[in-house]
Amino acid sequence: MCHTLRTLSLSGCRRLTDEAVMNVSHLLSLETLNLEGCRCLTDRSLVATSGLFNLRVLDISQCDLITDAGLDHLEGLENLEELSLGWCRSISNRGLDTLTMHPGRVAWLRVLRLARCNITDNGVEYLGRLLSLEELDLSGCVAIGSAAVGRALEKVGEGHGAVMKCMIGDASFASFELDAANHLESLIIYLVANLLLYFFISPYRCCISRLLTCHTALESCKNSLVHHLRFYTNCVAFSFHLSLSLERSLSFPP
Repeated sequence: MCHTLRTLSLSGCRRLTDEAVMNVSHLLSLETLNLEGCRCLTDRSLVATSGLFNLRVLDISQCDLITDAGLDHLEGLENLEELSLGWCRSISNRGLDTLTMHPGRVAWLRVLRLARCNITDNGVEYLGRLLSLEELDLSGCVAIGSAAVGRALEKVGEGHGAVMKCMIGDASFASFELDAANHLESLIIYLVANLLLYFFISPYRCCISRLLTCHTALESCKNSLVHHLRFYTNCVAFSFHLSLSLERSLSFPP
């Protein structure tokens, strides 16, 4: 059975060690390996997975001890289509530079999750090399700005013309450039505070209004934001008229 096993999930096994991952490194048929939340794992685990050449999905999110050096060992996994590195706070620009230069990344990597990684605008620029990217999660990356995100999305969009799903945090959203949404099918914005309060903070209010009235904005994006605005305003005693007013002000023109 082990010789035909394609999916292995050890998610949430917080006491799992590098030795345990080494013990499954002979499962060469694996296509999906989920190690999310295995907080004791280090770069040695990525050394152990470096021979799993059939891997298409690898999730090492919330593995706090994984570093940039560990990503070097993913070079031989040319068929990776989905890679999750969220909450790996030791992953930085250097790691992204290395990762995006690996063989097969341009052609195959479609999903990359980097939530809460320690990356800046320079690191985001490297993502423009991933011309097959369809989904990108940068939520919680507080050191990145919308301009860098926009440039990376533009390069990816020019590379294959596919629409993308992008997740960003409120730090990037405050100055999000509408041109950056041209290649997006959906834009998911994670806000760490009450969205109603953001509407009364000038940079956020202007961005929400411009995004929802721009011809490039999608109906799904508009409906999502209006729904949340309605939810938060309905939590306020005097909010009924305010909610209607906000919804009308954020509606698309006919």
